Amino acid sequence: MSSTTNRPALSRDYPSSTAEPSKLFRWPGGDWESTKAVREVLEENNRGYDIYESARFAHNHFPHSALTRYTLGAPAQLIRDTWTLDRPHLVSLDPNDKSRKKEEVKDVPDKIESANWGHERYLGMKGAYARYLTFFHQEIARLGPLETLNKYVFSPSANWERWKNVNGEENEPPMMIDRLVGGLFHPFIHVGFGLEFNDRVVLAEGLAETAIHSDELNLPLITPQYAHEIIHPSHPIPDHLQPRLGRSLLEIYSILLHSPDLAPVPYDENSSINDRIKYATEGGKAENVRKLAEDWSLTDEELNDDKDGWKRKFEEVAILVTLLACGTGRKVKELKIDFFLMHTLTSSIFVPTYMPILSIPNRRLLLKAYLLVLLNTAIARGRPAIDPELIMSYDPFPVAPGSKGLVKPQRGAVVGSPDKKDSRNPWMGIVESSLAYPDSHVPKAIRSLVYFAELYGSTRPGCFIGSYLSGGQTHETIPGLAQVDGTVFVRAAGAIMNQMGWTREGQNEGDWEFSPVGYDEVWK
Repeated sequence: MSSTTNRPALSRDYPSSTAEPSKLFRWPGGDWESTKAVREVLEENNRGYDIYESARFAHNHFPHSALTRYTLGAPAQLIRDTWTLDRPHLVSLDPNDKSRKKEEVKDVPDKIESANWGHERYLGMKGAYARYLTFFHQEIARLGPLETLNKYVFSPSANWERWKNVNGEENEPPMMIDRLVGGLFHPFIHVGFGLEFNDRVVLAEGLAETAIHSDELNLPLITPQYAHEIIHPSHPIPDHLQPRLGRSLLEIYSILLHSPDLAPVPYDENSSINDRIKYATEGGKAENVRKLAEDWSLTDEELNDDKDGWKRKFEEVAILVTLLACGTGRKVKELKIDFFLMHTLTSSIFVPTYMPILSIPNRRLLLKAYLLVLLNTAIARGRPAIDPELIMSYDPFPVAPGSKGLVKPQRGAVVGSPDKKDSRNPWMGIVESSLAYPDSHVPKAIRSLVYFAELYGSTRPGCFIGSYLSGGQTHETIPGLAQVDGTVFVRAAGAIMNQMGWTREGQNEGDWEFSPVGYDEVWK
């Protein structure tokens, strides 16, 4: 039973958590006690706290943190300890609570319902989170999770169709797909957690978070007309005439790196992330990014559930985001993993959760939207070059400092030399250390890399989709890609732990790089 402390009256009828083990990601350690614990803390968060922390630019990551640690095998006590750590940063769910800033909640409606949910006055309003949360709890109970998702995120009325209020007056289209992939993919991630762990509580939070995110930054990229064209193309090609053409994501990124039309604006250390994202769409760049994204072929055949369908597309996503997050450093310079590019890594793991439950047209819409925001984020971060040789120079057997001395094998009673790191499974120590890391981005990033390693860890050098230019295996898409094999994921995981610190083993806590790593000025 969840505590009633800090629970406002508006949440007294909120449902119980239905969280259960992921069907996508399996790692031993979870049990019934940890399942009960994660449900308990998710309910407390849902019924008592807002989607933004006291620092109002920061999202409430607690459900991400709890479910990630849960699926990585955290016992019940660690899950409760995570709640103890995160709760002091949160603010009341109730817009009328005295802790809430008046200017933020002054125009919040008394109620969100079917008649006003898509009104431009309320969409994008941070202070209206609790109202949308109540609404989506009710809609999920009425329609079920999948119908609610389709109706309020992927339907025409949720996107390009103009919203009509009760008086018949037309407002701007809701463009919920823009909002879903907005805010550094946070709504996409939150909804993804709800879907992956079959938790109606977290799903309602994610949908409410989607509704209160602005579409301003993504709208130049994903316009109502563009979204409509993806779903209803003006000149559709019959299925039997659709060839497997197009370019891989790695080739598309290589083109982006060298395109004069997609050059980032000059470096300004005082620019915010939102400023940089906005600049990355100006001067015709949004249209040019859309044109480039069209080279990623997403035919019906390529989006079906066969092994050669969307799963191949996901492999392209997995290797690109790994290289973007952890392979964009500079040789002979200190390690810098970009905080914002890291979000492409932590968000990507949810693609396989969305794909099976969406129609093929909506799969196409989601993947196109995801790619556009990913490419735009890269431009905003200075268009960092991928260095495959650098990431492949990282240790393929990363272990915590000092851990070698803790292994004291009984000679004659062990196989090999377990005191040597190349005789150990590095993932065991990485996962164990990440579970105790206070910043939830660390275990989230590690989980993505564990999953990629499970799928692609045995990939031979040069055999990732897109390692070579389309048309043959003669020219690397990016110099050095022929060296990249399945160890790239554990090398990336070790790099993250080395930058952030193996705090469980006594190292100091590190930090992400917040300056955009694509600019030379950041490395001077």
